[in-house]
Amino acid sequence: MTAVAVGCLVAAALVVAVPGRRGPARRLAELAAHGRPAPPGTSGGPEPRGRRGGRLVARRDPVRWGAGLVGAAVAAMAGGWLGVLAGVATAVAVDRGLRRLEPAASRRRRLAEAAALPLA
Repeated sequence: MTAVAVGCLVAAALVVAVPGRRGPARRLAELAAHGRPAPPGTSGGPEPRGRRGGRLVARRDPVRWGAGLVGAAVAAMAGGWLGVLAGVATAVAVDRGLRRLEPAASRRRRLAEAAALPLA
């Protein structure tokens, strides 16, 4: 049981820490789906977000996967129905906590803007 918990925690760390690779066309389609205009020279607008070819496509969300794996590790360690409840509560708390973190690019931009302000 400890091996399962350790495996889930390691997998959660890898899922959250390793960024996924996305092709340029997919990134452009996601930008256009969020209301931003498509760059010049690209084809028309993409299909609605989450749909491809008329069928619903699940998007890979590393934060949600990581939170789920952490919840599974807690459930495996605690065991029983109490472990399942603790695992679900932990997964929700980890998901919310990770989503509240400020992205590094936003933090750098905010600090650069604050440094550029006059002191007076």
